[in-house]
Amino acid sequence: LIDGTQCDGIVLSTVDPSLGPITVYNNVFVNTGRGPATPENGGTFSCIYAAGYRGTRSGPGKGIIDVFNNTMFNCGTFRSDNGYGGITYARRDTTIEVRLRNNIMVHTNGTPYWVNYDGGLVGLSGSNNLVFGNGTVRPSAITGTITADPRFVNADAGDFRLASNSPARGAGVNTSISTDKDGFPRTGAFDLGAYQSSSGAGGGGGGGGSPTSFTLSAAALEASTTVGVNPASQALTIANSGDRPFDYVTSLDRPWATATPTRGTLVAGANQTITVAFNIAGLAAGTYNAILRIGAGDVQRELSLRLTVAPIRVTDPALTLTTSTLNFSAADPRGPAPAAQTFRVRNTGADGTMMRWTARAEQPWIIVEPAEGTVDASGSGQEVTVRVSLDGLNAGAFNGTILFEADKALNSPTRLQVRLGLGAATITSIVNAASYTAGILAPRTLISLFGINLGPAEPQGFELTPDGRNIVMGRGVRVLFDNVPAPVLYAQSNQINAIIPREAANRRNVLVTVDNYGLVSPPFPFEVAHPSPGIFTLNGTGKGLAAALNADATVNTAANPAARGAAVSFYTTGLGDLFLPPGSPNPTPGDGEVLTRSDYQLTLQVDVSVGGQDCTVLYAGAAPGFLVGVYQVNCRLPMGIGTGEQPVVVRGSGNPSAPGVTIAVR
Repeated sequence: LIDGTQCDGIVLSTVDPSLGPITVYNNVFVNTGRGPATPENGGTFSCIYAAGYRGTRSGPGKGIIDVFNNTMFNCGTFRSDNGYGGITYARRDTTIEVRLRNNIMVHTNGTPYWVNYDGGLVGLSGSNNLVFGNGTVRPSAITGTITADPRFVNADAGDFRLASNSPARGAGVNTSISTDKDGFPRTGAFDLGAYQSSSGAGGGGGGGGSPTSFTLSAAALEASTTVGVNPASQALTIANSGDRPFDYVTSLDRPWATATPTRGTLVAGANQTITVAFNIAGLAAGTYNAILRIGAGDVQRELSLRLTVAPIRVTDPALTLTTSTLNFSAADPRGPAPAAQTFRVRNTGADGTMMRWTARAEQPWIIVEPAEGTVDASGSGQEVTVRVSLDGLNAGAFNGTILFEADKALNSPTRLQVRLGLGAATITSIVNAASYTAGILAPRTLISLFGINLGPAEPQGFELTPDGRNIVMGRGVRVLFDNVPAPVLYAQSNQINAIIPREAANRRNVLVTVDNYGLVSPPFPFEVAHPSPGIFTLNGTGKGLAAALNADATVNTAANPAARGAAVSFYTTGLGDLFLPPGSPNPTPGDGEVLTRSDYQLTLQVDVSVGGQDCTVLYAGAAPGFLVGVYQVNCRLPMGIGTGEQPVVVRGSGNPSAPGVTIAVR
């Protein structure tokens, strides 16, 4: 049982069948090749990858790799130019071939069931396989393919045995293998897939024998901890008390606990430890309950899990400020100073404790009064006033801090941020961040705003939420399309990089404003409409060589050009929105979301030309690991183009990218 791999389930890249049989049989593949991309952007993503060459490449191999009686479920969900699908074959300089017999392939992700990524129809042969779902059947010498629901006993619970009415019963050929995955005899009519029923045609699933039977070492699990501290992991044992093997799956219904392994196989008499780990970030003090579900074949068990989170006991004083940031602004640096602001210093420690505190402004334009005091834990704290002085300051954005300290107190020292914006904030232009062209732009386009007093003097980058999946929005510098906030990627005094929010597509004519810690710019009229593709370039100017990768994942440069007929990958923005196939729970990513999947699809048609000729688009969509708005385009270079730097143009629904971007070709 091979479940949930990043790349391939099984790799056959150093084999030569002429030196001994190469057989792959009685395996169950579940969600193998699900990505994400490897750091070097290499790898293939499939159930089985047959590279078709010997390890040393000192000479060609020859013969047949025999793949039979395997069950494959949703393989190759990560789409890569290098290869993805059920069986990925890459015929190299050999005469190695792959023969497929008696396999079941179920794909609901649109990926091919089998494919030769070196092109042509050679290399793949066989018969008597079953495919189902919406995968692609590529032309080959594979005959007798059944296209029907295999009717697994319970795929959701991890039971891929065949129900009594399965069309895969008795539909196979004799491969001379005597037993199935669980060791039961393959006699009479031969079933497809990894499991053989008792007779091979009809009867209950699972190869005969007694029903699935297993025991658990505990009826419930309990854990306890204090706020902010993950408790120790809990464990229980699942034991196979029957006379036949079975596959099992585990799941938990609460995000603060996870069970591993999530799947496994137990032969008769064997046992496996299941570990429950905790991540209680964000949980307050209290009691929490969850259900641990364990399913094996036709048997389902539920265990209760109770987690007790106790409050932190404080025995010392604790320094607490009622705010963490103060923002001041003034339109005229020569005018009056902005109004003073107040907050309170509190002791939130143990009852009866006294706390003496001091404060020190770390910039001369910040004035804090009083600069020291004493507070007890029973009161509401002490009020502190902060003023700013404009003497000697010119227009711009300023960041400062006040340092608070208290002897023997928790949270000491603590810094309070003070921000000051002086002068009017003004937007002078908004352009595509890749091509630097202005005009009408599409929603989800990365943009650069240029102007005066748009952000702080020191550059400010974006922050991600603790789970790393979204930009933190609404802090510091803000960009608003009407009243809709845009994800801000970078801000300093004369430039902001942001992403046009999705909702702007419903408005078309919008007013863009920048809020620089209270300094709000006059509205800048802007139009959001049709696609306006921009290709990111190596030098960041919107001209010259594209930020592109060759087929071997190396950077495309004049010294490292791509071969004609090879695939290249490059990155774009301005291609509009993304969506998932109908029925998905979250059909489109949110503004500022980091993309973690590659099956998002663009809402428009994408075409590419290189050197004035069509570059066949292999993929255009999400770029996993990047923010929504940065999209990856893969295309295969035409054979008839010239060499050297050739112009590349991307068209979204017919609208072309700006000229001046090239790809190096040899």
